[in-house]
Amino acid sequence: MSVTEAQKRYLAEIPDSLPGRRAMTPPHKRMYRKLERQGLIVAARYADGLKLFETAYFIRTDAGRAALPTPPSSLTGE
Repeated sequence: MSVTEAQKRYLAEIPDSLPGRRAMTPPHKRMYRKLERQGLIVAARYADGLKLFETAYFIRTDAGRAALPTPPSSLTGE
């Protein structure tokens, strides 16, 4: 199941504080956001601002940045 551009725009406009937003976010995205808040990973977002779907995460290391593996499609719903 793919997400249409209209769905991406709709979800991007919903504030994070809105009830139900957490339920709409896949579990791996919540985990990545938590790690980002703790400063353990760095997010490289695309210019279109659809950060909920279009975000690449990197592990912060002394040697540089290592990309996190893409979650399986069973988690992303794609």
